[in-house]
Amino acid sequence: MDAKESKKYSAYLLKIENLTKRYGKFTALDQVSMELEDKSTTLLLGPNGAGKTTLIRCVMGLVYFEGKIAVDGQDVIHNNKAAKSMVGYVPQESSFYDNMEVLDQSYLIAELKGRSREEVKERLGQVNLWDARNKRVGSLSSGMKQRLGIALALLGDPPLMIFDEPTSNIDLRGQLEFENLLTDLSSQGKTLLIATHLSGLDEHAQQAVVLDKGKLMARGQPGELLKRINAIDTIYVRVSEDSMATAKEIAEGYSNEVMTRGGWLLIPVQVSAKASLAKAILNGCNVLDILIQPATIESQYLKLIGGGN
Repeated sequence: MDAKESKKYSAYLLKIENLTKRYGKFTALDQVSMELEDKSTTLLLGPNGAGKTTLIRCVMGLVYFEGKIAVDGQDVIHNNKAAKSMVGYVPQESSFYDNMEVLDQSYLIAELKGRSREEVKERLGQVNLWDARNKRVGSLSSGMKQRLGIALALLGDPPLMIFDEPTSNIDLRGQLEFENLLTDLSSQGKTLLIATHLSGLDEHAQQAVVLDKGKLMARGQPGELLKRINAIDTIYVRVSEDSMATAKEIAEGYSNEVMTRGGWLLIPVQVSAKASLAKAILNGCNVLDILIQPATIESQYLKLIGGGN
């Protein structure tokens, strides 16, 4: 990559152009292009088999591919060592020695990476695992093992962190801890790429990229993507008994799928009409309670890939 091309690529921390990966006659990725701005968070969404893990393997330079990938201007093929040094990778399941203590396991990985023991202590503290340093890895919860994987991926302070299906094997508490870690990493200026078949992380992201069968189906800010497909929010309203008929009449002016359940009205409504509907009900009825369940990229996935109404 010449100086002019390097400058063009370094405008983004990660830039992918026309990425294609074939395994024999099977095309795992087909002309995928995307960019990650520095210090941003991007969700890479799609079902199992969409091409997410293959894309990650390409970014890390682990497989041959067609197209161009650069990390902070460093070409993944031609400057592989420099590009890889800028990436911290947290797999879906990390491989650890269960009989080793957390600190010993961490020292081992640090030695392989050429990092100091002092940095190990810093990284374990960063993910709130220092107090567990003398525990055997096999005794850790799934969420704690994930945090250990994050700590070790942070060795060397890479600017780009990549997570592959980070919430698939952890419980609710672990998911909440992971979201808190995302917030911390983002505040520290990390660029985050999170590959998942679920979302639930929309509020953390500036960009969502949707893959299906190796093709790029949609890309943009999560809220803008939802507006583009006329996404559906659900409004839950509980009104006094004498207001129920009026509330239902108002709701049916906005939605053809109004339901009544346990004294509540459930009203699926387009995002663009949500505020108007809520205002009409609040002004015209005796409202006891009102809740809004926002649309998410996950809930609207079929629309984004063109497979649902």
